[in-house]
Amino acid sequence: MGFNFATRHLPSQVQQIISKREESDRLSREEAKKTSIVKETSENKKHSFDPIINQNSKVLILGSMPGEESLAKNEYYANPRNEFWTITSAVIGIELSGTYEEKKKNLLENGIALWDVMKTCERKGSLDSDIKNPEVNDFREFLDTYRHIVAIAFNGGKAYDTFKSKVGFKFFDERKITYIKMPSTSSMKGKHVKNITDKIKEWSEIVKYIK
Repeated sequence: MGFNFATRHLPSQVQQIISKREESDRLSREEAKKTSIVKETSENKKHSFDPIINQNSKVLILGSMPGEESLAKNEYYANPRNEFWTITSAVIGIELSGTYEEKKKNLLENGIALWDVMKTCERKGSLDSDIKNPEVNDFREFLDTYRHIVAIAFNGGKAYDTFKSKVGFKFFDERKITYIKMPSTSSMKGKHVKNITDKIKEWSEIVKYIK
């Protein structure tokens, strides 16, 4: 009698055990997935630098978010393949300086400030195309503090498009600020990428705002 009872109830008991085990496994997988997402998000969270600026700055150059090499060195445009420092030196008519401190000093002495549109974002690697969930800097407070800025030059399409969608060009109508979309100083190859000579020619437009 006991044998028949056990036999009759064994499938149900086994099923309950299996069901509990599957539920436990499912919860463990979900928890592991959440942990992985949190870890990946934390690792991919990027924070921009403080601006390079003083009260004499007239032109503000805005990038999108520093690349991985820049973030590692805590320097704007630290990747030697990026042509930013070569282009800006040519535009203001000075020799390309060797140290980062000299490069920053040259910008400031020539009325040029440097910052990024984004305060934070998520990005794996350095490509602008991989940027997700951007949070922009507080440009209202920033431009209220630095009243001599008369032009903003965007270093590439991502900086321009993010500012346009997240901040807007009419936000500072009372200041009559000029907005200029410049070719990216990145040397990454592409179908529509300009050569450095053409980039210098276009970037030279900022000169009239700092004289």
